[in-house]
Amino acid sequence: MEQRNPTILLVDDDADIRNVTRALLESLGYVVIDVPHPAAALEIVSGPAQIDLVFTDIQMPDMSGFELASRIASLRPGLPVVYATGFTGVFAENDNHPPGPIVAKPYRMATLRSVVDSSLTGR
Repeated sequence: MEQRNPTILLVDDDADIRNVTRALLESLGYVVIDVPHPAAALEIVSGPAQIDLVFTDIQMPDMSGFELASRIASLRPGLPVVYATGFTGVFAENDNHPPGPIVAKPYRMATLRSVVDSSLTGR
């Protein structure tokens, strides 16, 4: 049986950041589905797509990444989520966020690989 590369659902309202993040994740060997807002992410997670991890911005206009993760948890319990932020103050302000690591923008390739790989393997 052929092993498939993990599929990451990328959610970020900033098109430039979304495109750069997609390119980085694809260069690491992941399959990436990217969407510009949480509502689209919820549609995908509710459907038949095989998603292995959600990589979401925290600060978005319609719904925060934390709220998105809470809704995803009710649809697909156990689906790992990685949060991204360009605002370092978010770390201290949201100590009670849903499970998942927070990665600071701009991303370092080694950090991105480590965080995504460990989230996919449950470590």
